[in-house]
Amino acid sequence: MPAVSEASDVVHAGPLSELAASTFPLACPPGSAPEDIRSFIAANLTAGHFAAHIRAVDRTVLWAGHEDGETVGYCLLVHGSQPAFSEPAALRHAPTVELNKFYVHADHHGRGVSARLMTAALQ
Repeated sequence: MPAVSEASDVVHAGPLSELAASTFPLACPPGSAPEDIRSFIAANLTAGHFAAHIRAVDRTVLWAGHEDGETVGYCLLVHGSQPAFSEPAALRHAPTVELNKFYVHADHHGRGVSARLMTAALQ
């Protein structure tokens, strides 16, 4: 059963990038041009980008994986982000955390990985 922990850029940036490259196309709308998907992955989902997310003080990257190091899921939390929608007045000055990305490898769907990631994100 995969464990969830905070990601480490030395250990996790490369595997997170590989997982992102394999799962991102699954979230794209039907009819998305393959070259646009490849361009987005190359520009935004590199190991360098994940290392920067992991090191950023306003972000938390949660990693789900096995003891052998296999990465099976991740989520990216952005602290202090402002909602894109018109929020109620009570939320304007409250601390916020945006669930920015949340992916689980297709081979691990239905195995409780997303539930463990969401529980860790909420904590």
